[in-house]
Amino acid sequence: MNLKKIEVYGFKSFADRLTIDFNEGVTGIVGPNGCGKSNVVDAIRFVLGEQSPKNLRAGKMTDVIFGGTEKNRKSLSFCQVSLYIDNTQRIFPKSPFDEVIISRKLFKSGQSEYLLNNETVRLKDILDLIRDTGVGKDGYSIVGQGKIDEIMNAKPENRRAIFEDAAGILTYKMRRNETIKKLNNANDSIEKLKIALDGLEKQLGPLAKQREAALKFRDLKSRLLVLETNEFLARSDGGEEEKRKLGEEIARLAVEQETIERDLAAIDAEYNSKTADRHNTDILIGKMRDELTELAVEQEKMLGKGNTLGERIKNYEERKKEEEARSVSLEGQIEKKKEELADLMNHLAMANEDKEELSREIKGKESAHDALVAEITARENEIEAANRAMLDAMASIADIKADKGKLSAEREGAEARIQEVEEEIASLENALDEQRAEKGRLEQSVAKKSAQLDKLKRNKDEVAHEVAKLDLNINDKRRRINMLEQNIAAMDSRSKAVYELGFAPGCKLVSAARSVPAVASKIMGLICDIIAVPEQYGEAIAAALGGALYNVVTRDPADTKVLIDFMRARGLGRATFHPLTTCKAAELSAYQTAVLNERGCLGVASRLIKYDSKYANVISSLLGRTVIVDTYDNAVAINRKYPNLVRMITLGGEMFATTGAITGGSAAAGANRLKSESDIAKANEEVKQKKQEKESLERMLKNDLNDLREYKAQLDEYESDVKAAEVAFAKENERLKNIAAKIDELTASIDNNKSVIEILKGKIKAIDLNLGEIDKSESDVSGARSQADDAAAKHREQFEEKKRTRDRYADELSGLRVELATAESNIQKVQENVDRVKGELDELKASLAECKAKIDSIVDGLEKAKRGAEDVSVADVYKPKLERLRKDISSAEQYRLTIDDVIAKLTARKDVIQTKAVKVGSDKAKKESALERIDDAINTLLERLSEEYMIHSYEEAAAHRVPDFDREAAAGEITRLKREKSALGNVNLDSIQDYDTVSVEYESQKKEYDDLIAARADFEKIINDLSNQMLYQFNTEFAKIQDNFQEIFKELFGGGTGKLELEVPEDGDMLEAGVEIYAQPPGKLLKSMSLLSGGEKALTAIAILFAILRLRPMPFVILDETEAALDDTNVEVFARYLHKFSSTTQFIVVTHRKPTMELADRLYGVTMQEKGVSTVVSVTLSEAVKHSSND
Repeated sequence: MNLKKIEVYGFKSFADRLTIDFNEGVTGIVGPNGCGKSNVVDAIRFVLGEQSPKNLRAGKMTDVIFGGTEKNRKSLSFCQVSLYIDNTQRIFPKSPFDEVIISRKLFKSGQSEYLLNNETVRLKDILDLIRDTGVGKDGYSIVGQGKIDEIMNAKPENRRAIFEDAAGILTYKMRRNETIKKLNNANDSIEKLKIALDGLEKQLGPLAKQREAALKFRDLKSRLLVLETNEFLARSDGGEEEKRKLGEEIARLAVEQETIERDLAAIDAEYNSKTADRHNTDILIGKMRDELTELAVEQEKMLGKGNTLGERIKNYEERKKEEEARSVSLEGQIEKKKEELADLMNHLAMANEDKEELSREIKGKESAHDALVAEITARENEIEAANRAMLDAMASIADIKADKGKLSAEREGAEARIQEVEEEIASLENALDEQRAEKGRLEQSVAKKSAQLDKLKRNKDEVAHEVAKLDLNINDKRRRINMLEQNIAAMDSRSKAVYELGFAPGCKLVSAARSVPAVASKIMGLICDIIAVPEQYGEAIAAALGGALYNVVTRDPADTKVLIDFMRARGLGRATFHPLTTCKAAELSAYQTAVLNERGCLGVASRLIKYDSKYANVISSLLGRTVIVDTYDNAVAINRKYPNLVRMITLGGEMFATTGAITGGSAAAGANRLKSESDIAKANEEVKQKKQEKESLERMLKNDLNDLREYKAQLDEYESDVKAAEVAFAKENERLKNIAAKIDELTASIDNNKSVIEILKGKIKAIDLNLGEIDKSESDVSGARSQADDAAAKHREQFEEKKRTRDRYADELSGLRVELATAESNIQKVQENVDRVKGELDELKASLAECKAKIDSIVDGLEKAKRGAEDVSVADVYKPKLERLRKDISSAEQYRLTIDDVIAKLTARKDVIQTKAVKVGSDKAKKESALERIDDAINTLLERLSEEYMIHSYEEAAAHRVPDFDREAAAGEITRLKREKSALGNVNLDSIQDYDTVSVEYESQKKEYDDLIAARADFEKIINDLSNQMLYQFNTEFAKIQDNFQEIFKELFGGGTGKLELEVPEDGDMLEAGVEIYAQPPGKLLKSMSLLSGGEKALTAIAILFAILRLRPMPFVILDETEAALDDTNVEVFARYLHKFSSTTQFIVVTHRKPTMELADRLYGVTMQEKGVSTVVSVTLSEAVKHSSND
């Protein structure tokens, strides 16, 4: 006996727990259709690991759990089937037990639990145990009508699986398939690695060259570091003596300056005295001239206006000369101020561009930083979730283990608690009267406090209403201010869009040079910066200039060389430069100017735009020989008349070159850089209006905020009062509630604790049932904990990496914000200077206007005096007096000349001393400049050390000091090394590390590649060995089955011939050869299986089944109505042969055929005494026949 018994609970129609014992020989299971007899076979399939609901005749797997009946039976939450198998003959060699118990439990959740001798195991463990024993859902130990049909009707290649199982090669086949899968994976990996290695090899070549250049560059830089550092040290040490000598000379000159200043002071005193004397003389002469004028006036009354007009004319002319000289001086000052203002405006524009660029970069970094912060938060949540899962798992394990002890302790505690509650009840009844009296007193107090609280709340609500109104007004104003700020910002952005930094090398140079003032000072601007283009010519000028829009303007070739070296060192590409000192104007020839008179010709491009006169040669060299034409057709006409005479550009940007080529298409890339001045002015005016509106709203907002603060102060007071009242009210009310609640609570506690005892008893009973599930739950929870540990570790690693990236972004943002603050400070300083110069310019213009007005007035008076003098004839009436006054005036003027001579001598002497002072001052300034140059030279060297080598101080440089340093020899060596370094061009310093990284990666992948090649050879050998073993064993066993089949066929058919043949596939692979079945019943021709009748097919298939069983006897075989297709005669033959085999094999037969029942050693009847619920009973043959006849 091998299959001892089967236990079933809740499986399909077997609602109750039942056991079916099996004896040796043949056990028959009978019953009418629909009673559930085939459910016994399904139960055995189920416990042996069947995963397909279809093979168990169910819609889904959970349908095999008993689902209840219409009347009394409820559905169950799980089902369980157990097989008890005798293993004393070690039919399961992997098991040490004499009895093997295989169990499977299925829950409503769809989860299955497998047990082997009551120990939880995996499905894989069950399948490993029964593999190659013939026992199993796919083996031939369970033969249903479907299996017979499979033998009869399957294609030859599909039929082979039955014989492979019988031949015992399934283990080899599984290993072979697994090895083939590994081989395919290895081939895939080899192919991927080969591609990766090819890519790495392509990288290694260039990287090796780059690495060699980088190593040389690093060596040159290291040697230059030592030389230039020691040059700086030597210059610093030697400069101290020079600075001492210069300091002494400067001190001497300062003393000499003081002496000169004292001499000048004495001369100024005498000069001032003489000047005062001359002034007094001027007054005296003025008075005499006034008297002379009065006499002349009297004479004019009689004779006309005469001599007085002459004096007046003379006076007017002198004043005119003075005012004209002053006007010229003022105009010169105004021009200087304009130039200063223009420079400041250029600096301001550049500073604003720097600021905008920094702001954009900060915004980008902030976005990236915020995204990282969000991702880090997500990672933290994932880590927290993983930690919680792990903690939950650990807690669950502890809870599971502690449940039984806890329930026992709760039961003991409940019994003690009952006694405590009874004592508490007695105590409560005594205190109840006291509590009721206290309750009455408290109710009166609560009513009084409630009235006070209501009044305070009404006052508070009124103030809160006012606060809410103000909040609405404030929010509305803030919203409007915010909208205005957004509008202003958008307008500012549109204005600033006039200058968009491009990606041409010239633009890159301007951007890079901002951080190096010494280099930035060499740049006068880009071509697009120094020109102003009217809107209608924007596209034409952009097309005419093309890439020259971003060419760089410099002062001279020396500055240009500095910039070229800078670009080469920084790897900024190549740019075109226009030194002012070398650029030559380009103009149309006399013959070429003829096109200017043609229809549609608007003029020479250089004359249609605005620019500073100092850039005239640069602009002329670019646009002086380019003509702007309004339309394409007019340009074609001009070109036809003057073929390729001059370069022409249309307003649409089409270009006619002198070579005959015509260029056109979409707008030139630089057109957007050339905005009209009117657009900018209009935008600025609109911004101004928006700012005024914003300022007005801000003033209103300030007033509302003041009101809001006052109301909120009142509200805070009321809220404080309300809170205090609420606290007092709540305390009183809480005391009332506590009294009532305490009585109810303690009364309820008695009833609750009585019920707790009953609950605890139920828990104790339930705990015994739960103990069986504790071990499984603990295993599942442990697995969950392991998964949670792995997930937490993975998330932590990702989390730390994101945090490092976030910190790096934060550092970069800090640096950028410092740069932005510096830029804003520079903008403020430049703006202050602009405002100052504008004020000074306005003052000079006002003075100039005033001066010109005076000149106009003097000219007008002079003209009138001259016209009056023409009609005057002088009389001699007052001649004596006039002569005397003239003599006096002449004497005074002679005296004034004497004073003027003295003043002139003083002035000459002063000029000599001042010349000396200028020389002394100049010498002193030169010495001071030399002193500064020493410091500047040292600072320049230190700046280079700082920029190139990160050495920021003398002390840091001293760490590289070389004894006996030769400056002259070092100078030549520095030049040579710099030349070698420059010759290397752009060097990728990262290539050193990149090469090492790629090289290590290459070696690692190469080793992996070689290992996979070796593994592939091993896999191929294993596959070949397994194939040979499978082929040998299959052929050997198949030959035995063939012999058995021929013999059994004759016995079952009473003669005839049966034959099995292998069909070789087209590819010749004998491991895939199909099995064809031929049968020749007595008196008939040999036919293929497919040509036999239904009964003949069935009996032939049964013959094959018995042939396999003879080769490899099974521990037990379950036959589910396999003889159903046979006629009565053949059923008897089948039954006799079955009985013959039962001496070596145990058979469990589900049948409703009488001959099979008659030969059974034991019969079980399956019936449904209760609708929907199957039961199994032992029956006699007559009862079995009766049951079967009910079909």
